Formats: sequence, C-alpha cells, structure tokens
Amino acid sequence: MKRSVKLRLTLFIIVIVISLASVGCRSKEKVQLCDGFVSRESVGDSRRTIESAGKDRQWQEESKGTSKDDKRPPYKFVILSGPFTLKGTDGKLKLTFYNNQLMSTEFTTRKGQEYLAALSREKREVPNGPRQEIEIAPNTRLLYEVDPGGVFRFICYDRDLLEEWEQWIAENA
Repeated sequence: MKRSVKLRLTLFIIVIVISLASVGCRSKEKVQLCDGFVSRESVGDSRRTIESAGKDRQWQEESKGTSKDDKRPPYKFVILSGPFTLKGTDGKLKLTFYNNQLMSTEFTTRKGQEYLAALSREKREVPNGPRQEIEIAPNTRLLYEVDPGGVFRFICYDRDLLEEWEQWIAENA
C-alpha cells in the first residue's frame, strides 16, 4: 500500500514539474508578428531586416526606461519607426522592444483595404472590422483601427511578452 501511495505521489510531482516547465517555455516562445519580424528578436536583428529591405535611411530610434538610480527592477523600451512596405503596401512601421525583445509591430497606412486584401490572399485570418482583436497564431494577436482621416493602424503583438510588461507594472508602478 505504501508503495502505491509513493508511486502516485511521484507521478503527481512529475506532472506538476512538466506542467510548470511547459508554461515557462511557452512564455519564451518566438512568434511571427509581420513580414519577417519575429517577437523576442533583438533590436540588432530587426535593424538587419530593415537594412536588407533597403528602408533604413529614414528610420528613427527612441528609448526610455528606468534610470540608474531607480530602485525598481530595470526595464528599457526601444522604439524604431520609419517607412516600410508590407505585402506590397507602403506605410510606416513602428517596432516596440521591451528589454531588447520585439514585443509589437504597428503598421500605419492609408491603403488599409489593400493590406487587408493582401493578408486575405495569403489565406490569413483577418479581423472582421476595426478594433476586433483576433489570434493569428499561438500567443499572437492582431487588430486594426481606422482614424477619422482614413488612416489604418495594424497592431500585432506577442501576448506573453505584453503580459510580462503588465506584470512589471503591477508589481512596480
């Protein structure tokens, strides 16, 4: 009888450890955001993608984060933005990095219907309308908005990395 209890307890512990390990691994998964940009890639990797597309000349960079004398855990945001062409549609791309990991992409264009049609031609799922958020891959969300002037803004983000930032805010803000 004791042996049976020990065996069940051992199996229970193994299941718990495997479950925790898989959750931990899931939060570090890289996911496709848009046209060659992958979540959690470094600023340097994204710069190389931009350079290979021949679009690096007019790009800007800004950064913000904790100061050296801040007692909270450090964080750093880097935002790269500039002209880019996605799926044959010209616009402006903004890449947001949290602690040197690409967290989100934001593509703005006046040709939003053209971009939606390009996504549909690739048989990719697209939102049915503005502000409808959809899951396009595990841990990857996509939504778009349209401003009164007709400019579309497509936002794609890594849910787990965003939750990591939100957790930092909850614990340190």
